[in-house]
Amino acid sequence: MVAVIQSRFLGRHSWRLLLFLKRDTGTAPNELRHCSSPGIVWRRLRRTTCLHVVNSFFLGSAAQQQNGKSTLGNDRGCTMASWFWSCSCGCWMVVTVMATWCLVLLLVSEYWIALDKAAETEIVAAAASYIISTRETPSSRLLERRLTADKRQIGGVRAGKRKTRCRGRYVYMYTLPASFNRGLLEQCDRLSVWTNMCPHIANAGLGQPLNDVALDLTSRAGWYATNQFSAELIFHESMKGYECLTSDWKRATAIYVPFYAGFEMSRHVGQKNVSVRDEAGKRLGKWLQRQEQWKASGGRDHFMVSGRITWDFIRSSSSPESWGNNLLLLPWTRNMSVLLIEARPWLPNEHGIPYPTYFHPSTASQLQSWQQRLRHSFRSRRRRLIGFVGAVKAKNLVRDRVFDQCRKSSQHCRMLDCQGESGGECHDPHRVMELFLSSTFCLQPRGDSFTRRSTFDSLLAGCIPVFFSEYSAYSQYAWNLPADSSSYSVLIPESELVMDGVIETRLLSIEVEEIQRMQEKIVEMVPELSYADPRFQGRTEFVDAFGAVVRGVTRLVGEKKKNVSLRTKRKILPRFTEEP
Repeated sequence: MVAVIQSRFLGRHSWRLLLFLKRDTGTAPNELRHCSSPGIVWRRLRRTTCLHVVNSFFLGSAAQQQNGKSTLGNDRGCTMASWFWSCSCGCWMVVTVMATWCLVLLLVSEYWIALDKAAETEIVAAAASYIISTRETPSSRLLERRLTADKRQIGGVRAGKRKTRCRGRYVYMYTLPASFNRGLLEQCDRLSVWTNMCPHIANAGLGQPLNDVALDLTSRAGWYATNQFSAELIFHESMKGYECLTSDWKRATAIYVPFYAGFEMSRHVGQKNVSVRDEAGKRLGKWLQRQEQWKASGGRDHFMVSGRITWDFIRSSSSPESWGNNLLLLPWTRNMSVLLIEARPWLPNEHGIPYPTYFHPSTASQLQSWQQRLRHSFRSRRRRLIGFVGAVKAKNLVRDRVFDQCRKSSQHCRMLDCQGESGGECHDPHRVMELFLSSTFCLQPRGDSFTRRSTFDSLLAGCIPVFFSEYSAYSQYAWNLPADSSSYSVLIPESELVMDGVIETRLLSIEVEEIQRMQEKIVEMVPELSYADPRFQGRTEFVDAFGAVVRGVTRLVGEKKKNVSLRTKRKILPRFTEEP
């Protein structure tokens, strides 16, 4: 039994016993230096602690006074041991007590081994405070190093593991003046000339929860009436919980500028004075260029996120009737990466990120529940072949032809017309999702710009998107969509739309097995197309749209740094050039 105690108890917890001896028995610090091995600790414990128990419970305090001092105060404990063992009448007591004490030690050792991480952290913290209060000795320094190593465990994950997991993924986030982000939200009713954004910025940018029981969405939780232009707010809130966020900018791979460019732009729509529209961008540029982080790289490792399309930020005219501001035409924005819900893919510093959808899971179980529902809808055969949500756009021949062909094919195509009296239904999440959930294919012609939020709503519902331009998705969202576009979508070139009925004919010709393969692929894509609830970011068990975007931008910036480093060694620095 003694061998078991030494191997299973002292081998793991000898340093804790040393603390116990030092605190409870008064052992001097210089004596602990001779107790570095489990064997020595056991002999000391056996000769002092066990005899102390026997002496206290069976022989009484008189025996201690007879020896002139406590057994535990004796370094060797030999005097008391010799006296005690000479008493033949106490031998049976010694055997019983020692066996009981050893059993207790064995049980305590098993308890310590089974301690959960939280309890162990408390023990470590108590021991650390005790060591700090004592004078420094070689043994105390050794114990302090052991305690420091144990204190690195936070939430069951060691700091060393986090360092390995976050290598190349660290992000530093600026704390900007409030006028560039939070200050704008204080006047939420003025963020848009079309919509009161106050309900939409609630719940970390997710908007209001969907309380209607239609489609049984609320029973699965995570469903919100999210505005399509809320990506920059959702991204900012998600970054606050990002597991590899660092306060040391020199350690970071990428640096995030949390500027609400989309909200700043939309609140000035209709402003005749173009200088007022451009003022915030110029002011932010001056602020950034004063920061040492910017000076160190010229902004090449910086990135910002906007919840609007690139065309809102490239106004080149000074005419009061012109649209948007000139943010992306300012020189300081050319070196940094800009993430938008629609980018100009031919520019190397602009990158597309997904539109927000209505689904924001906070747990893996919520996500898996929705994926299972999609698979069930595939097995039960969807009622309609084609679904389309949209309206006729002025001077948009492609949209007109798609609209016309869907209307003529009423047997296979159901349309939610966003014009006229029923136009409000296009903004009703339940009506939109009901149409997509019951359709096998969803038409996605370009509207005011190449991309549409409807693309991501349809993918979320397991509806195979039908594109008419590569710019609508394939060249935009490389970080969130598979490289093989045919694995999840259908492309009908715009030039083929001149043939009447080409959409219905093409979709009916696709084999059932091919449709099933695309549907299963879409189910697998759902996590990286959905922004998880930002309030649970860092605690989710899956990579969401935010995680996929951060993964992409850190890789991009990392490659930039490597290229700049190589060029620096050759004394050839990249120079800024104007866009032709």
